[in-house]
Amino acid sequence: MKTKISQIISKGLLFAFIVLLGSCNYLDVDQYFDDTLKFDSVFTQKRYFEAYLWGAAGQLPDESRIFGHEYAPGITAGDDIFTVMSSDIFRGSAFALGYVNPDNLRGMNVWSDMYKVIRKANLMLARMDECQDMTALDRRNYTGYIHFLRGYAYYHILMTCGPAILVGDEIFESNLDGPAYNTYRATYDETVEYICSELETAAAYLPLKASIAQFERPTKGAAYALIARLRLHAASPLFNGTSTARLYFGNWKRTYDKEYYVNQNYSEEKWALAAAACKRVIDMNVYELFTVSKDQNTPQLPAGVPTENFPNGAGGIDPFKSYSHMFTGDEPFKNNNEVIWGRISEEVKGYTQQSFPQYMGGYNGMGLTQKMIDAYRMEDGKTIEEAMAVGEYKEGPNDFTSGPRDFSDYHLNGNIWQMYANREMRFYACVGFNGCYWPATSTTDGSYRLQTVKYCMDGNAGKYAGTVGSDNYTPTGYVIKKYISSYDAWRGNSSERYEKG
Repeated sequence: MKTKISQIISKGLLFAFIVLLGSCNYLDVDQYFDDTLKFDSVFTQKRYFEAYLWGAAGQLPDESRIFGHEYAPGITAGDDIFTVMSSDIFRGSAFALGYVNPDNLRGMNVWSDMYKVIRKANLMLARMDECQDMTALDRRNYTGYIHFLRGYAYYHILMTCGPAILVGDEIFESNLDGPAYNTYRATYDETVEYICSELETAAAYLPLKASIAQFERPTKGAAYALIARLRLHAASPLFNGTSTARLYFGNWKRTYDKEYYVNQNYSEEKWALAAAACKRVIDMNVYELFTVSKDQNTPQLPAGVPTENFPNGAGGIDPFKSYSHMFTGDEPFKNNNEVIWGRISEEVKGYTQQSFPQYMGGYNGMGLTQKMIDAYRMEDGKTIEEAMAVGEYKEGPNDFTSGPRDFSDYHLNGNIWQMYANREMRFYACVGFNGCYWPATSTTDGSYRLQTVKYCMDGNAGKYAGTVGSDNYTPTGYVIKKYISSYDAWRGNSSERYEKG
């Protein structure tokens, strides 16, 4: 069953972008209502109600903040990126370094904000009928959005804080004494089931697809995909009665009934539920894997790689562009049928500056680890260990390439270490390595355009290249380039960046 789940994910949900419920209509208007209108006025007109709805949605965490800020904990908490820059900026690194504790959550506590969103959702469901200028279709649409909003708020509580206190439709008064709010958390599984129930309800009302104008609003597919993600988490070893679950949660019981908060008995059924949830998204036949057709610059497929047309093989497509354009903005995000739910993100675009060399206007600090580099395969699918055994992979101090290589609008310099040659296309789309090429073609300034960047200590992007004592260098000798287009530049005349999803 686990193998089937992996196959399902790789075919249909690998790039399920579950990000912030956002749109140009999402106005944070609470202060407006507090100061200029009686609260009851929110429910007198549709336009006030809608503004209140989008204002509540605006309180959700921004999932596009994948590198830092408040969204917990971010990719800097993992073992694939390391930075020496401030953990006050990159909250995930604070988590990984053990700085986060119950007394100082480093901005990662979403508990109170999410219950504010939940209370607003309950209030809207209870009083929506007071808006006399709403049509039946309006009420149907809002019902779907509100249930999604409530389920998504609980989702953030579960992901960040663990099992939630489920309040149902109750609208708590905000001026009661503390004991009035005392209650128990649900278990992890109870929380998952409640969230999935909310999202199932939402899916019954939400549209199959959003229009371009309403691109960032949730759809039926977004609800189903979020259910699939939850089911996968619930089936995973940490929450499904394995030795890992017993190690971390074996002593965590609810006081009044001694129920374990996290399941201590393995359930194969959870994998079946996860598989069915993933397959449901695939069977909608709304989404398809993103590809870019091959052209004269597409490299020949290596020996042993199936040449049948995609998806039966790797023929007919450009492997580099089919991967990199998912993230760089070279393909307009709203035109991408692989995206289940997304938003145009200034956060992701802004964070590309963290990888640019300092002299090119960046901060040069998002360091990929060697372990991550070694995980990328060779272009024919061999691991680096398999390739080394037959002499196709070398990493000796004197093993350098000869001439340059150009493919798929990517330029690979000559005279670089052999360990960076003949790697898979995801490697070139994602990794900035010593001697790599940074096009930055949006600028016309030759000092920052068409650059060869070196990360050795005394290189132009090395530790000693910037301001003395600066943290603007990569301690690993690599940076992440996954979201960076060849067009993007941060310094020089006419420097611009593409929009990112």
